[in-house]
Amino acid sequence: MKRYEAQKDRGSDGFGYIAIYPNGYISVQRASDEATIRNHIKQETSSEILFHHRFPTSTANVAEVAHPIYVSHETLEYDYYIMHNGVISNDDEMKAKHEKMGFT
Repeated sequence: MKRYEAQKDRGSDGFGYIAIYPNGYISVQRASDEATIRNHIKQETSSEILFHHRFPTSTANVAEVAHPIYVSHETLEYDYYIMHNGVISNDDEMKAKHEKMGFT
């Protein structure tokens, strides 16, 4: 939360994190408000957390679209959790390409 406080002006409307535990267990938490994500962080016991905060640019500020984004497909060797900054501007092109590959 110290790092978030130092850069809060870069996004304080949507939140999410993935906590990774030594045994391979993961926990994903998302929130659309700061108080909720702070509650989750206070209770977190993992020493490894990837945290994301944002100003919504192309979607509503709801927890379901907060990062991390889960990506899983039978053609991938691994499942992924993705976080990014900014707006993806070639989304229509990439959506068509990925749908041809079997991704939805």
